[in-house]
Amino acid sequence: MLKKGSRILALDDGHFTRGRGRVLVVGVIGRDAGIEGILSFDVAIDGSDATERLLLKISKSRFGGQIKLIAMNGVSFGGMNIVDLERVNRELHLPVLAITRKRPRRSLLISAVKKMRVKDAKDKERMIRSFAKASTTEHINGFYVQRLGINEDDAEKALPVAVQLTRLAHLVASGVTKGESVGRI
Repeated sequence: MLKKGSRILALDDGHFTRGRGRVLVVGVIGRDAGIEGILSFDVAIDGSDATERLLLKISKSRFGGQIKLIAMNGVSFGGMNIVDLERVNRELHLPVLAITRKRPRRSLLISAVKKMRVKDAKDKERMIRSFAKASTTEHINGFYVQRLGINEDDAEKALPVAVQLTRLAHLVASGVTKGESVGRI
């Protein structure tokens, strides 16, 4: 059960150009009372290091032991750098939310992964399918929420703060990488 006022880590990536390189990921830590911290790291565009980089950043962060929920805009950073949200949930013992405005369309995501023709395409596809099978998806307050390790009632209660923190992570990441904030979650 998620207590009121629990610390949430919300993450989003900055602007990037397809191809090689890295992209900034910003995490905002906060709760009902406001923002308490920012963390950042980078991941390879269309790479396969997002899960490791996220786990490492949280474990080394002074906030690591205080975070009670992880929220993300979708399931990947830097294009197709898929986060293994089941592994994050399992290793950190934290519930996760993948929040999107549009209904998750796993078949399109899997099709895009297959078209990439990269050596880890099967791993990416496995993570997408596995999370889809393990998580539950609901349409709550205008957002599609895939949740793992948290019940629907707690997810619904945490969603307003999670969305605001995810928006802030998006604004900061896009503002830093683009020179001004663009888009929305």
